[in-house]
Amino acid sequence: MRSAVIFLFAGFALCRAVLPLDQHDEEISPVLYRQRREQPQFYGGGSGNKDLQQGTLGMQYQDGSGGGLSYAHHRRFGHDISVDAMVPVWKHRNGIQESTLNLGGGLSYHIGGPRGNDLTDKRVGINFVHRF
Repeated sequence: MRSAVIFLFAGFALCRAVLPLDQHDEEISPVLYRQRREQPQFYGGGSGNKDLQQGTLGMQYQDGSGGGLSYAHHRRFGHDISVDAMVPVWKHRNGIQESTLNLGGGLSYHIGGPRGNDLTDKRVGINFVHRF
Protein backbone atom coordinates (compact mmCIF):
# COMPACT_ATOMS: atom_id res chain seq x y z
CA MET A 1 0.00 0.00 0.00
CA ARG A 2 2.72 2.46 0.96
CA SER A 3 4.73 1.77 -2.18
CA ALA A 4 1.58 2.39 -4.21
CA VAL A 5 1.22 5.84 -2.62
CA ILE A 6 4.84 6.66 -3.39
CA PHE A 7 4.43 5.63 -7.03
CA LEU A 8 1.16 7.60 -7.21
CA PHE A 9 2.97 10.80 -6.16
CA ALA A 10 5.80 10.12 -8.60
CA GLY A 11 3.29 9.53 -11.42
CA PHE A 12 1.41 12.70 -10.49
CA ALA A 13 4.63 14.73 -10.69
CA LEU A 14 5.52 13.14 -14.02
CA CYS A 15 2.07 13.95 -15.46
CA ARG A 16 2.51 17.56 -14.39
CA ALA A 17 5.83 17.66 -16.20
CA VAL A 18 4.31 16.33 -19.42
CA LEU A 19 0.87 18.00 -19.36
CA PRO A 20 0.96 21.78 -18.69
CA LEU A 21 -2.03 23.27 -16.85
CA ASP A 22 -2.56 26.25 -19.17
CA GLN A 23 -2.43 25.31 -22.86
CA HIS A 24 -3.31 28.69 -24.42
CA ASP A 25 -3.09 32.38 -23.68
CA GLU A 26 -4.71 34.98 -25.98
CA GLU A 27 -3.59 38.05 -23.99
CA ILE A 28 0.14 37.70 -24.68
CA SER A 29 1.72 38.03 -28.12
CA PRO A 30 3.27 34.83 -29.51
CA VAL A 31 6.83 36.22 -29.26
CA LEU A 32 6.42 37.31 -25.64
CA TYR A 33 4.65 34.05 -24.83
CA ARG A 34 7.59 32.03 -26.18
CA GLN A 35 10.01 34.11 -24.09
CA ARG A 36 7.97 33.60 -20.91
CA ARG A 37 7.06 29.99 -21.63
CA GLU A 38 7.37 27.99 -18.44
CA GLN A 39 9.98 25.44 -19.30
CA PRO A 40 10.95 23.22 -16.39
CA GLN A 41 14.39 23.39 -14.87
CA PHE A 42 15.76 19.94 -14.17
CA TYR A 43 18.18 19.27 -11.34
CA GLY A 44 19.96 16.27 -10.00
CA GLY A 45 23.04 15.15 -8.23
CA GLY A 46 24.56 12.58 -6.01
CA SER A 47 27.44 11.77 -3.74
CA GLY A 48 28.89 8.82 -1.95
CA ASN A 49 31.54 7.46 0.33
CA LYS A 50 32.01 4.11 2.08
CA ASP A 51 29.11 4.70 4.51
CA LEU A 52 26.60 6.80 2.58
CA GLN A 53 25.44 6.98 -1.03
CA GLN A 54 22.72 9.42 -2.02
CA GLY A 55 21.16 11.10 -5.01
CA THR A 56 18.34 13.40 -6.04
CA LEU A 57 16.48 14.07 -9.28
CA GLY A 58 13.71 16.57 -9.95
CA MET A 59 12.31 19.47 -11.90
CA GLN A 60 10.71 22.80 -11.12
CA TYR A 61 8.65 25.24 -13.18
CA GLN A 62 8.87 29.01 -12.87
CA ASP A 63 5.46 29.07 -11.17
CA GLY A 64 6.81 26.99 -8.28
CA SER A 65 5.29 23.66 -9.27
CA GLY A 66 7.34 20.54 -9.86
CA GLY A 67 8.47 17.35 -8.26
CA GLY A 68 11.45 15.47 -6.98
CA LEU A 69 12.73 12.06 -5.96
CA SER A 70 15.58 11.44 -3.50
CA TYR A 71 17.32 8.23 -2.51
CA ALA A 72 19.92 7.45 0.13
CA HIS A 73 21.61 4.27 1.31
CA HIS A 74 23.19 4.35 4.76
CA ARG A 75 25.55 1.50 5.50
CA ARG A 76 24.06 -0.67 8.28
CA PHE A 77 20.98 1.61 8.50
CA GLY A 78 19.03 0.81 5.32
CA HIS A 79 17.57 2.88 2.50
CA ASP A 80 15.60 6.14 2.48
CA ILE A 81 13.29 7.15 -0.39
CA SER A 82 11.59 10.54 -0.58
CA VAL A 83 9.03 11.79 -3.14
CA ASP A 84 7.74 15.37 -3.33
CA ALA A 85 5.35 17.08 -5.76
CA MET A 86 3.79 20.53 -6.04
CA VAL A 87 1.02 21.35 -8.55
CA PRO A 88 -0.79 24.59 -9.40
CA VAL A 89 -4.41 24.75 -8.20
CA TRP A 90 -5.12 28.37 -9.22
CA LYS A 91 -3.60 30.69 -11.83
CA HIS A 92 -4.37 34.29 -12.76
CA ARG A 93 -2.77 36.33 -15.54
CA ASN A 94 -3.09 40.08 -15.84
CA GLY A 95 -1.12 41.31 -18.84
CA ILE A 96 2.42 40.13 -18.20
CA GLN A 97 1.92 39.63 -14.44
CA GLU A 98 1.01 36.19 -13.19
CA SER A 99 -0.09 34.77 -9.84
CA THR A 100 -0.11 31.08 -8.98
CA LEU A 101 -1.26 29.15 -5.92
CA ASN A 102 0.39 25.73 -5.56
CA LEU A 103 -0.51 22.75 -3.39
CA GLY A 104 2.07 20.09 -2.65
CA GLY A 105 2.87 17.03 -0.67
CA GLY A 106 5.54 14.48 -0.07
CA LEU A 107 6.43 11.22 1.61
CA SER A 108 9.61 9.74 3.03
CA TYR A 109 9.95 6.01 3.48
CA HIS A 110 12.70 4.03 5.24
CA ILE A 111 13.47 0.45 4.16
CA GLY A 112 15.59 -2.03 6.11
CA GLY A 113 18.16 -1.54 8.82
CA PRO A 114 17.59 -1.76 12.58
CA ARG A 115 14.37 0.28 12.41
CA GLY A 116 12.79 -1.92 9.75
CA ASN A 117 10.37 -0.55 7.18
CA ASP A 118 8.66 2.68 8.17
CA LEU A 119 6.87 5.68 6.67
CA THR A 120 9.04 8.30 8.35
CA ASP A 121 7.57 11.59 7.13
CA LYS A 122 4.47 13.00 5.46
CA ARG A 123 4.41 16.58 4.19
CA VAL A 124 1.68 18.92 2.89
CA GLY A 125 2.32 22.49 1.85
CA ILE A 126 1.00 25.45 -0.03
CA ASN A 127 2.82 28.33 -1.71
CA PHE A 128 1.90 31.50 -3.58
CA VAL A 129 4.03 32.84 -6.44
CA HIS A 130 3.55 36.24 -8.07
CA ARG A 131 5.67 37.15 -11.08
CA PHE A 132 5.93 40.77 -12.21
